[in-house]
Amino acid sequence: MKTLKSSLLISLWTLAVLISSLVPRAHAASEWTQEATYEAKVEKKFRYGVENVLAGWTEVFTEPYERRHSTKDLITGLFVGIFNAVVDTVGGAVHLVTAPITQIDVPLPEDGVMLSHRRGYQYSEPTHSDYAAQPPEASSH
Repeated sequence: MKTLKSSLLISLWTLAVLISSLVPRAHAASEWTQEATYEAKVEKKFRYGVENVLAGWTEVFTEPYERRHSTKDLITGLFVGIFNAVVDTVGGAVHLVTAPITQIDVPLPEDGVMLSHRRGYQYSEPTHSDYAAQPPEASSH
């Protein structure tokens, strides 16, 4: 059992090194590294890992779409999408497993999968005043 754990740790470390060598150095550090406290870094890193593990596969579709509309190069977008999908998913797993070790950061292509809250969209619950400001609906009675 102990050898299995050490083999898994060595495999994950090797995978992290391989992934980081594939990603161009131009990528900035992951956004979770900017957090002030250790607890906040662990939480954001864990969430970042979950997002990329669960949604990394979407790059197969989003990257070709983005490339087609920006450079008209659908084929390159498809290959980049496949690469990003694999790297985002595996990199997300590395972030997930190494969440308590905040010294390890594996920058992902294009900062990984960008879910709506990371793109700047804010959802806020409607308040009572939001409903009160609306005019009453006319009844058809």
